[in-house]
Amino acid sequence: MDSFKALNAHFKKVVKTNSSQLIQMETYQGYVYYGNPYVLVKSKTDKEIKPQEQKLNLSMDKVDSRFFHTEYDNEIVMNVKLAKNMLQVLCKASNSVNPLMKFDFSGDEVLVDWIDKSKKTNTPLRSCKIGLSNKVNKPIVFGFNTILLRDAFMLLSSLKAKQVTVKYTNNTLRPIMLEIDDTQIVVAPVRFEEARV
Repeated sequence: MDSFKALNAHFKKVVKTNSSQLIQMETYQGYVYYGNPYVLVKSKTDKEIKPQEQKLNLSMDKVDSRFFHTEYDNEIVMNVKLAKNMLQVLCKASNSVNPLMKFDFSGDEVLVDWIDKSKKTNTPLRSCKIGLSNKVNKPIVFGFNTILLRDAFMLLSSLKAKQVTVKYTNNTLRPIMLEIDDTQIVVAPVRFEEARV
């Protein structure tokens, strides 16, 4: 799939997630930007997209400096196809409108718990372990909306990425960054009461 078509298809999913606080698709210094409070995308492009009226009072230089130039303490490398397939299965198996995933990074593996927040509990309905290609410096727990994460990995797959670098800080309330060659996706976490910081 053409990279711009993939970005446009993902943008349409982002609009469905939260259109009231949308950052419209716009180019700035050779990159296309778009997103909402939960997911932001920056990708190199040769297309020029004229700015539309933004509902949020944010300029693209502020979006770029605030969200895409953050210092991250840690990074791991994940297989895009494996993560995308796992997320697709979990989303299909979910009867919840808001399925969440808890990622517990420790050593050279991550324990992934699928949680249905409509049940008002953090008890996992399903769990699986995934081996990592490199060891995590400090154990940490993150929670994410499964659908947003699945859509981000589907975009990475459409962009023909085989591996993605996942960058994160030691603060579980800070977004993570999924990064391949010319594309960065910032995904905001959800809060879990028992998350380690």
